[in-house]
Amino acid sequence: MKVLKTIIFIILALILLFLIVALFLPSSYTLERSTEIKQPVEAVYNTVLDYDLRLQWDPWLAKDSTATTDIMTGDSTGVGAKWSWDGKIVGAGFEKVENVVPYEKIDAKLQFTRPQEMASDIVWNFEPLPEGTKVTWTISGNLGYPFERYMGLMMESFLGKDFEHGLQSLKELIEK
Repeated sequence: MKVLKTIIFIILALILLFLIVALFLPSSYTLERSTEIKQPVEAVYNTVLDYDLRLQWDPWLAKDSTATTDIMTGDSTGVGAKWSWDGKIVGAGFEKVENVVPYEKIDAKLQFTRPQEMASDIVWNFEPLPEGTKVTWTISGNLGYPFERYMGLMMESFLGKDFEHGLQSLKELIEK
């Protein structure tokens, strides 16, 4: 009986430790990547804003041949434009343009509905350069307690390479 009590005590102590550590983990995350594209800011901005063109450079769709996509509004560009996806690897969700500052910034909401519900903010910034455009892609969001806070520790490894791959594909599409 003493062994059973010890095992139960250890399990409870580990659960308590898990919950206490989660209290001190960040409750939000931000990941950002940039690249320079040798095309005018108008060309880069218009390509990113057009969800019909997204299918040509999106890093996650390239990983999931089962994914289906749908432009969910009458227009694939501008405020209110919305596209959705559904696939075995990428899960399901949608992204909707919330605000634009022409040739400077695009704000969008990203909502995953499967395999786990999660909302994030997407921001695209465009900076004219003498020889093209610097484009910065940012994702940020809140992390629920306790499990998502642990996942937040791995956001860089989960998303960093995909953002870099997406920006490289975007660059190749625009520069060709």
